[in-house]
Amino acid sequence: MAACRTGNRRPVGGGAVQHPVPAAGRGVSARHQSATTTAREVALTFDCVGSEAVAILHRPAVPAPVGVAIVVGGPQYRVGGHRQFVDLARDLAAAGIAVFRFDYRGIGDNAANHPGFPNIAPDIEAGLAAFRAAMPEVTCIALWALCDAVPAAAGIAARTPDVVGIAAVNPWIREPETHDRALLRHYYLKRPLQRDFWTNLLRGRTHTRDFSRLAQRALARAASRVTRRNRSDETSTPTDESLAARVVTDLARVRGNVLVLLSEQDLTAREFDDAVQPMPGWQRLMETSRLQRVHLADADHTCAGWRAHRASADATVAWLHGLPEMASAQSASPTHARPTNTPHAKVLGR
Repeated sequence: MAACRTGNRRPVGGGAVQHPVPAAGRGVSARHQSATTTAREVALTFDCVGSEAVAILHRPAVPAPVGVAIVVGGPQYRVGGHRQFVDLARDLAAAGIAVFRFDYRGIGDNAANHPGFPNIAPDIEAGLAAFRAAMPEVTCIALWALCDAVPAAAGIAARTPDVVGIAAVNPWIREPETHDRALLRHYYLKRPLQRDFWTNLLRGRTHTRDFSRLAQRALARAASRVTRRNRSDETSTPTDESLAARVVTDLARVRGNVLVLLSEQDLTAREFDDAVQPMPGWQRLMETSRLQRVHLADADHTCAGWRAHRASADATVAWLHGLPEMASAQSASPTHARPTNTPHAKVLGR
């Protein structure tokens, strides 16, 4: 179990500005309506590697001991697919869980130059420090990371004592080989089963050049692997230095629990699944009680749409309430009660 913090911390200074939560309107869930009376949304600024960063803190009236930092692969807009981060934060706050949302340098409202997603770990660590300072009542943190934020977030979760878990949503592990394999398996091989493929083929509108290039690259890589295997010492153990392997290694090193959410209609999710399934490290992690893998039926990359959002939010809340650090809060306060299961998400493994 991860080591949670104790004691108080000095809150974030003069950059904090309180904003009232907007009144619930048409299409807002009952949880959001509850959140308008039980939680506050506070805009604040903090130092992010020498530049000023903007964040939103969702503060419940009675916060659970575990808070959530949302770490995503892009600016957290209030509309479109990225609206889900606002809605997710309000869902969690309505369940008594404090949430901290922020953007990296060069993204959204933040200044400076974007360091590139392989180099965002300092930004995440700065955000966590600001979260701790603003919410001393929160003694443990769980990370909720989407897409290309997952590699950096997994590394931080693996080495940070008060991080008790990570929810990895459609993790980005893209490399040329994994991307080509996912395109072949989940797009091109399914195209002949779709009616518009044959319609376009008969009308001369189907372009096969991209498919041919992918197939040629796949054959070349397969031949290269056979050659390397034949030339290598049979007693040596190959080292997998792929991004997927690094992510799996970090997830296995996380001191707490791991939730992996995979959207059915997302190529990034399929690419991750294909890459990690054969890995011994992933198989060992799947055999433990620390990992929960959830399939989000009909969901796209950002879980846009009401059903997909509800499935991802409900799975996240249920997972958070399953953390050992939440046990005392569940028994002490009805605000932190475990939610009912959603019919739109399917747990595939633990």
